[in-house]
Amino acid sequence: MKRYFLNTLLVFGVAIAILTVFQKLEFTEMRAKAETPVEVRQNKLEVELDDFYFEPDEIKLKVNQPTTLILENEGDVQHTFTVRALNIDVVLEPGEKKEIVVKPNKTGTFELICRFHQEKMVGKVIVTQ
Repeated sequence: MKRYFLNTLLVFGVAIAILTVFQKLEFTEMRAKAETPVEVRQNKLEVELDDFYFEPDEIKLKVNQPTTLILENEGDVQHTFTVRALNIDVVLEPGEKKEIVVKPNKTGTFELICRFHQEKMVGKVIVTQ
């Protein structure tokens, strides 16, 4: 009987020790997850600048949301990607490719132009909620 009591006590002791270890591991894992920074994922959009157009010529963005624009001048002359109302003005040499991150802070439809060819090279940027 004494041996049965000691075995039972030993089994309970081991069970309590195992539960304690698992609780500590789970707590540590939960705390680690809470402390891990959240990765901000950005939308990406490729925009072609060519002689004498934008492709696409209508760009849709969300207000206060960062978006990476991958601008590539596939034309034979210098072009700009300019949206004056959003303070965006990027010059690209022929064959040049640039990535910019934009985060519009207001909604609306804004004129997109190439400053060097604004009578031919136009588009619009639409920013929505």
